[in-house]
Order: sequence, then structure tokens, then C-alpha cells
Amino acid sequence: MQFVSGSPPGHQLLERKLGVWILAVAGPLAVSGALIGFRDEFPATNAALVLVLVVFAAGTIGGRQGGITSAVVAALCFDFFFTRPYYSFNIDSRDDIETTIVLVIVGIAVGELVVRERRSRHIARARGREVDQIRRVAELGAGGGSDGRLIRVVQREIVELLGARGVRFERPPFATTLPRIGHDRVTIPAHGGRFGPPLGPRNEIELLVWGGGREIGRLVVIVADDSSALTTVPSADRALAVALADQLGAVLAAASRS
Repeated sequence: MQFVSGSPPGHQLLERKLGVWILAVAGPLAVSGALIGFRDEFPATNAALVLVLVVFAAGTIGGRQGGITSAVVAALCFDFFFTRPYYSFNIDSRDDIETTIVLVIVGIAVGELVVRERRSRHIARARGREVDQIRRVAELGAGGGSDGRLIRVVQREIVELLGARGVRFERPPFATTLPRIGHDRVTIPAHGGRFGPPLGPRNEIELLVWGGGREIGRLVVIVADDSSALTTVPSADRALAVALADQLGAVLAAASRS
């Protein structure tokens, strides 16, 4: 039995989100405070252009939410600090009204562009990762590496792919009944114990390893909380995990016959 562990960087994601919100909200306020002393020396549109840069930065870093939030805060700051009457949300000038609307539109547009660009990069990285993962397993199997080494490679790939805490390999008979990752779904067992092994821990789920028409073993994926969390993993990633398990089974079956 082998065990490979991993730790998802949840605290890093939380810190990043907090940083985005600070930039989106505090950025326009800080810039407005710095420009208040000079508002009588330049047109209000110049202040709007500076605020647009803050909105652009927040949208670039925080995507749709960061851009929209920063745009709304920037528009309110522009209205409150740089349009007459000052320190009021009333606007007397039609040009200032148009500038305020443009600030909001810029934030929405930048956020949407960033979201689409990130989605395109994610798809490109995911496709490249799929090719690399399958190639590594295929090369190792073709090179005649030991079964244990091949299993460890597949374990590492699945930990990375599914964001799991760890993966272990078990050979039958299995001591527990677990939810199962299939090609297009996650199957939750209705019972355990009476008709087979008892139900396993709630944070474990299995990938069956088949080869040569027989069940060679299973990869037990250990998640942080509940196995149902894997239903939120993109179906393409789950399908790739199944493909890696199938490839592992084919190599192990071939090795057992040789």
C-alpha cells in the first residue's frame, strides 16, 4: 500500500481574495484622498483618468468582482470628491454624469476581459497538463519501471489533478465500500455492511483500477471534508483521473502476464 499526501493552498487563496478587496475598495479612496488638495488646479476628468487606472488594476488582479467593485467605489469617490457640489452625491454637470458612468463601464469591461483571458489560459494549461500526465505514465510503463514506482507516479498526478489530501493504492478484497469516481459521474453507495464491506470514511472515494478484464485494485482518494466535494471538480478532470487509473491497470495487467 502506498500513500501520497498533498495540501491545497486554501490560505493563499483567502489572502489573495482579501488583497483584491482591499485594492478594490481602499484604492479609489486612497487616490481620491491624495488628489483632493489639487482638485482646483485641474479638470475633474483628470481625476477620473487616475481613478480609471486604479479600476484597471483592480479588474486585472481581481477579475469581474474586483473590477466592478472598484468601479462602483471609484464612481462614488469621483461623484463625492470631484464634482460640484463637493461632498455630496448630487451632480450638477452633465459631463460629470457621463464620466461617472464611464468609470463603471470601464470596470465591468476590464473585469470581463480578465475573466475571459484567465479562462482561455486555464483551458490551455489544462490541456497541456493532461498530455503531460498521460505521457509521463505511458513513458514509465513502457520503460519497464517497477509497479510501486508507477503507482506512486499515478498517485501524485491524481493528488494534483483533484486537489486531494492524499491517495493510496489498495488491492482486493477491499475492507470498505466507498463512493466511486466514474467516467461521467460520482456514484454514492446506498449502503454498506449488510451486502458487503462497511461504508468507509466520508472523506474517501475510490478509483477502480482494471486491467486485462479483471479488477486489479483501487486508488483511494482522500479529500479534506466530504467525498461529495469531488462532484464540484470539473468533469474533464474527473475523466482524466479515471483515464490515469485505466492506464495504470493496463500496465499492471501487462506486467503480471510477462
